[in-house]
Amino acid sequence: MTRANKPVVEAIVNAVARAEGVEPVDLSEPVFAFVDPDALDRLVTSASAQTALSVSFEAWGHEIGITADGAVTVDGEVQDQLAFEVAPRTERGIDG
Repeated sequence: MTRANKPVVEAIVNAVARAEGVEPVDLSEPVFAFVDPDALDRLVTSASAQTALSVSFEAWGHEIGITADGAVTVDGEVQDQLAFEVAPRTERGIDG
């Protein structure tokens, strides 16, 4: 299991705000109007390093994407980069 260095949704909001040239609080609608923030965070951070994850959706009139390497794109342009780290395994009997 992996964890992002910052919440996935935070990276998305910051990326869209950067692309629009506004502050994150000035976006027209909250992120949850477009996507379930908790579900998106779980999906992205639960993917293993070997998974070819790619998620995309429309929000604020933009095509938002997250790739397996952590790139956050807005309309195809990389606007942010998530760094992932492997979360320690806490289950008994599983070697890391």
